[in-house]
Amino acid sequence: MRSLEDALAIITTDKPHPLLSVSDDCDDDWEPEEPALKPVAEEPVASALSESLGSLHIDGKGAARFFGPSGGSESAQGLESKVTSRHLPELDDAYLPQEVNICYQSFPFTPPGISPVTVQPMIEAFLPPIEHATYLCETFMEHLTWMFQIVTRQHMIKELIPAIYKQVHVSYGPHDLALMLIVLAIGTLVDLSLPPYSLEAQHYYRLSRAALALQSVLGEQSIVTIKVLHLTSIYHGMSGKESNLEQSYALLDLAGQVATRVSKIRLGPWLGG
Repeated sequence: MRSLEDALAIITTDKPHPLLSVSDDCDDDWEPEEPALKPVAEEPVASALSESLGSLHIDGKGAARFFGPSGGSESAQGLESKVTSRHLPELDDAYLPQEVNICYQSFPFTPPGISPVTVQPMIEAFLPPIEHATYLCETFMEHLTWMFQIVTRQHMIKELIPAIYKQVHVSYGPHDLALMLIVLAIGTLVDLSLPPYSLEAQHYYRLSRAALALQSVLGEQSIVTIKVLHLTSIYHGMSGKESNLEQSYALLDLAGQVATRVSKIRLGPWLGG
């Protein structure tokens, strides 16, 4: 009987069928059952299931990435459309000297046959004016220091920049130069007056990575080395390229390994090492 009533309710669109109409002689406590709209009910169930389990995203090159419960199917579809439609500019490094590009490509290892004394001045030749460098450092401090305190304004603007720009006679190493350059790169990324993901940020990043390779990361590690690796990891996470996320995590892991070595060296006498 109920199947017949459901069938009549489906085919009757304008007005209810006489067999389904409520008569005055009927019991006042009886009410017609509401039709079960299963297709409408199944969509929220499927959506909730997708949100609870997450989704698997595969790009055009076959690389797979899993999005957890916080990235539902609709988020993955939106990300896929953005990745496929947005083209980020890539810096052409032909303007840089060959030695600088070799150091960039060999990171995290120091390239053989390359003299840091020769390559470091080549990198410094591409530094921006000191006024612009100070501005980018201030921009970095304004937008990011509320999240972390990897570097301080006192060290960057009052100590490191004057030393690198030869305003004071203080010695510094390649990793100190790399630290300033990666701060400039991130400062460019968060500068709201510039286009997003500008080539200028890639320029400073390449110089920073080349300077980082001039000194062994694992052989001559220091606190400065840890800071550069950590900030480089943050740069990759903010670069706008999905493929850089793996490098971001890899650099963060490398920074942790260097930090462990540095702590063992500093705490060795107290740990019996």
